[in-house]
Amino acid sequence: MGNTCGALDMGELAVNAASREVLEETGYEISEPKFIYRYNPLNGISDKVILVYKAGAVKKAGTFNIIEVTDTQWISKSQIQEMIMKNEIRCGVSLIGLLLVLFCGL
Repeated sequence: MGNTCGALDMGELAVNAASREVLEETGYEISEPKFIYRYNPLNGISDKVILVYKAGAVKKAGTFNIIEVTDTQWISKSQIQEMIMKNEIRCGVSLIGLLLVLFCGL
């Protein structure tokens, strides 16, 4: 399980990349993407930076990219908490984003 992730295209704003990646990976258009956190997952080893955005789903606008994604589904906050407690979320980038939203109220 993971959140939508991706990279910025040349000259692209991060907020636009967030919207584009969600559409590509879920088929949903989003509203009001809000920047909530910036971090370096490998500080001292890599200069890679992760930007976390939170947004609302507006409507299904297409299908998800079957090359990048095998399935999409809605999961409740309690299901996410349960998955975290059972060590079922393996993607560190996704885990940090979910923890920020669930436990920090961001």
